[in-house]
Amino acid sequence: MNLTPEHLALDIVNHIWSDLGSLSGLGQVKFNMTRQEKVDLITNWQHSITELVAGADNQRKYLGFFDGSAKPNPGNMSIGGYIQDPNHKTLYKYSISLGKGTNNTAEYMSLIHILQECNRRGIQRILIRGDSQLIINQVTETWKVKDPKMRQLCDQAQEAKAKMSNCDLMWQPRKQNAEADKLANNGHGIPTDKGRLIA
Repeated sequence: MNLTPEHLALDIVNHIWSDLGSLSGLGQVKFNMTRQEKVDLITNWQHSITELVAGADNQRKYLGFFDGSAKPNPGNMSIGGYIQDPNHKTLYKYSISLGKGTNNTAEYMSLIHILQECNRRGIQRILIRGDSQLIINQVTETWKVKDPKMRQLCDQAQEAKAKMSNCDLMWQPRKQNAEADKLANNGHGIPTDKGRLIA
Protein backbone atom coordinates (compact mmCIF):
# COMPACT_ATOMS: atom_id res chain seq x y z
CA MET A 1 0.00 0.00 0.00
CA ASN A 2 1.42 3.39 -1.05
CA LEU A 3 0.96 6.04 1.60
CA THR A 4 0.16 9.60 0.55
CA PRO A 5 2.24 12.38 2.11
CA GLU A 6 -0.74 13.27 4.30
CA HIS A 7 -1.16 9.67 5.53
CA LEU A 8 2.55 9.42 6.19
CA ALA A 9 2.54 12.70 8.13
CA LEU A 10 -0.47 11.59 10.16
CA ASP A 11 1.29 8.31 10.91
CA ILE A 12 4.33 10.22 12.16
CA VAL A 13 2.14 12.39 14.37
CA ASN A 14 0.46 9.26 15.77
CA HIS A 15 3.85 7.81 16.71
CA ILE A 16 5.00 11.08 18.25
CA TRP A 17 1.82 11.42 20.28
CA SER A 18 2.04 7.80 21.35
CA ASP A 19 5.62 8.29 22.55
CA LEU A 20 4.76 11.52 24.33
CA GLY A 21 1.79 9.87 25.98
CA SER A 22 3.96 7.02 27.25
CA LEU A 23 6.63 9.37 28.56
CA SER A 24 4.22 11.73 30.27
CA GLY A 25 1.93 9.10 31.72
CA LEU A 26 -1.04 11.07 30.41
CA GLY A 27 -1.75 8.71 27.53
CA GLN A 28 -4.92 9.36 25.60
CA VAL A 29 -6.31 11.82 28.14
CA LYS A 30 -4.23 14.66 26.72
CA PHE A 31 -3.01 13.33 23.40
CA ASN A 32 -6.20 11.93 21.92
CA MET A 33 -6.47 14.17 18.85
CA THR A 34 -8.99 14.08 16.05
CA ARG A 35 -7.84 13.68 12.46
CA GLN A 36 -8.58 17.38 11.77
CA GLU A 37 -6.58 18.44 14.82
CA LYS A 38 -3.63 16.45 13.52
CA VAL A 39 -3.96 18.02 10.07
CA ASP A 40 -4.07 21.47 11.69
CA LEU A 41 -0.99 20.58 13.72
CA ILE A 42 0.89 19.51 10.59
CA THR A 43 -0.12 22.75 8.88
CA ASN A 44 1.21 24.73 11.83
CA TRP A 45 4.47 22.76 11.78
CA GLN A 46 4.85 23.38 8.05
CA HIS A 47 4.27 27.11 8.59
CA SER A 48 6.79 27.24 11.43
CA ILE A 49 9.42 25.38 9.41
CA THR A 50 8.79 27.67 6.43
CA GLU A 51 9.22 30.72 8.64
CA LEU A 52 12.48 29.35 10.07
CA VAL A 53 13.89 28.56 6.63
CA ALA A 54 12.77 31.93 5.27
CA GLY A 55 14.31 33.70 8.24
CA ALA A 56 17.67 32.04 7.67
CA ASP A 57 17.49 32.69 3.93
CA ASN A 58 16.49 36.32 4.36
CA GLN A 59 19.63 37.01 6.40
CA ARG A 60 21.54 36.82 3.12
CA LYS A 61 19.18 39.07 1.16
CA TYR A 62 18.87 42.76 0.51
CA LEU A 63 15.93 44.37 2.31
CA GLY A 64 13.43 46.84 0.92
CA PHE A 65 10.66 48.83 2.61
CA PHE A 66 7.98 50.85 0.82
CA ASP A 67 4.91 52.93 1.55
CA GLY A 68 2.50 55.22 -0.27
CA SER A 69 0.20 58.00 0.84
CA ALA A 70 -2.66 60.08 -0.56
CA LYS A 71 -3.92 63.15 1.31
CA PRO A 72 -6.90 63.17 1.25
CA ASN A 73 -7.84 59.84 -0.29
CA PRO A 74 -8.03 60.35 -3.24
CA GLY A 75 -5.75 63.37 -3.22
CA ASN A 76 -2.11 64.32 -3.45
CA MET A 77 0.03 61.18 -3.67
CA SER A 78 3.53 60.68 -2.36
CA ILE A 79 5.73 57.61 -2.00
CA GLY A 80 8.70 56.70 0.14
CA GLY A 81 10.93 53.80 1.04
CA TYR A 82 14.48 52.53 1.21
CA ILE A 83 16.81 49.65 0.31
CA GLN A 84 19.36 48.04 2.64
CA ASP A 85 22.17 45.62 1.81
CA PRO A 86 22.42 42.24 3.60
CA ASN A 87 24.39 43.99 6.40
CA HIS A 88 21.49 46.45 6.91
CA LYS A 89 23.41 49.40 5.46
CA THR A 90 21.00 51.80 3.74
CA LEU A 91 21.91 52.15 0.06
CA TYR A 92 18.98 54.18 -1.23
CA LYS A 93 16.09 56.24 0.11
CA TYR A 94 13.32 58.05 -1.72
CA SER A 95 10.54 60.56 -1.03
CA ILE A 96 8.63 61.51 -4.18
CA SER A 97 5.47 63.49 -4.92
CA LEU A 98 3.38 61.98 -7.72
CA GLY A 99 0.33 64.20 -8.13
CA LYS A 100 -3.32 63.17 -7.77
CA GLY A 101 -4.51 59.64 -7.03
CA THR A 102 -5.65 57.16 -4.43
CA ASN A 103 -3.80 55.61 -1.52
CA ASN A 104 -3.76 52.20 -3.22
CA THR A 105 -2.31 53.73 -6.39
CA ALA A 106 0.41 55.40 -4.29
CA GLU A 107 1.22 52.08 -2.60
CA TYR A 108 1.53 50.39 -5.99
CA MET A 109 3.69 53.18 -7.39
CA SER A 110 5.99 52.95 -4.38
CA LEU A 111 6.43 49.20 -4.79
CA ILE A 112 7.05 49.60 -8.54
CA HIS A 113 9.63 52.31 -7.82
CA ILE A 114 11.60 50.16 -5.38
CA LEU A 115 11.42 47.12 -7.69
CA GLN A 116 12.67 49.12 -10.66
CA GLU A 117 15.46 50.61 -8.55
CA CYS A 118 16.51 47.06 -7.67
CA ASN A 119 16.53 46.23 -11.39
CA ARG A 120 18.65 49.30 -12.10
CA ARG A 121 21.17 48.30 -9.43
CA GLY A 122 21.31 44.67 -10.52
CA ILE A 123 19.95 43.37 -7.21
CA GLN A 124 18.78 39.76 -7.56
CA ARG A 125 17.90 38.66 -4.03
CA ILE A 126 15.69 40.87 -1.88
CA LEU A 127 12.91 40.73 0.68
CA ILE A 128 10.56 43.69 0.30
CA ARG A 129 8.18 44.62 3.12
CA GLY A 130 5.14 46.89 3.05
CA ASP A 131 2.06 47.54 5.16
CA SER A 132 -0.53 47.23 2.36
CA GLN A 133 -2.09 43.77 2.45
CA LEU A 134 -3.97 44.55 -0.77
CA ILE A 135 -0.85 45.29 -2.84
CA ILE A 136 1.25 42.47 -1.36
CA ASN A 137 -1.48 39.87 -1.86
CA GLN A 138 -2.37 41.02 -5.37
CA VAL A 139 1.21 41.07 -6.65
CA THR A 140 1.87 37.62 -5.15
CA GLU A 141 -1.41 36.44 -6.74
CA THR A 142 -2.93 35.48 -3.38
CA TRP A 143 -5.82 37.84 -4.12
CA LYS A 144 -7.42 38.58 -7.47
CA VAL A 145 -7.16 42.01 -9.11
CA LYS A 146 -10.58 43.18 -10.26
CA ASP A 147 -9.98 46.87 -10.96
CA PRO A 148 -8.52 47.48 -14.47
CA LYS A 149 -6.27 50.34 -13.30
CA MET A 150 -4.93 48.23 -10.43
CA ARG A 151 -4.39 45.39 -12.92
CA GLN A 152 -2.06 47.59 -14.99
CA LEU A 153 -0.07 48.60 -11.91
CA CYS A 154 0.06 45.01 -10.69
CA ASP A 155 1.40 43.91 -14.09
CA GLN A 156 4.16 46.53 -13.88
CA ALA A 157 5.14 45.37 -10.40
CA GLN A 158 5.15 41.71 -11.41
CA GLU A 159 7.22 42.47 -14.52
CA ALA A 160 9.91 44.24 -12.46
CA LYS A 161 9.79 41.52 -9.79
CA ALA A 162 10.26 38.79 -12.41
CA LYS A 163 13.60 40.28 -13.47
CA MET A 164 15.11 39.20 -10.14
CA SER A 165 16.04 35.63 -9.33
CA ASN A 166 14.70 35.74 -5.77
CA CYS A 167 12.35 38.54 -4.75
CA ASP A 168 9.93 37.97 -1.87
CA LEU A 169 7.17 40.33 -0.76
CA MET A 170 5.99 40.31 2.83
CA TRP A 171 3.32 42.26 4.68
CA GLN A 172 4.16 43.90 7.98
CA PRO A 173 2.08 46.06 10.37
CA ARG A 174 2.20 49.83 9.86
CA LYS A 175 3.98 50.39 13.17
CA GLN A 176 6.86 48.24 11.89
CA ASN A 177 6.97 50.24 8.66
CA ALA A 178 7.43 53.60 10.36
CA GLU A 179 10.53 54.75 8.46
CA ALA A 180 8.99 54.10 5.02
CA ASP A 181 5.77 55.75 6.21
CA LYS A 182 7.75 58.82 7.29
CA LEU A 183 9.55 58.99 3.94
CA ALA A 184 6.23 58.69 2.08
CA ASN A 185 4.67 61.50 4.11
CA ASN A 186 7.79 63.63 3.62
CA GLY A 187 7.23 63.33 -0.12
CA HIS A 188 4.17 65.56 -0.08
CA GLY A 189 5.09 68.77 -1.84
CA ILE A 190 8.54 67.60 -3.00
CA PRO A 191 8.99 67.96 -6.80
CA THR A 192 9.51 64.62 -8.55
CA ASP A 193 12.88 65.60 -9.98
CA LYS A 194 14.15 66.43 -6.48
CA GLY A 195 12.48 63.56 -4.67
CA ARG A 196 15.16 60.93 -4.80
CA LEU A 197 17.29 60.92 -1.69
CA ILE A 198 20.47 58.87 -2.13
CA ALA A 199 21.97 57.61 1.13
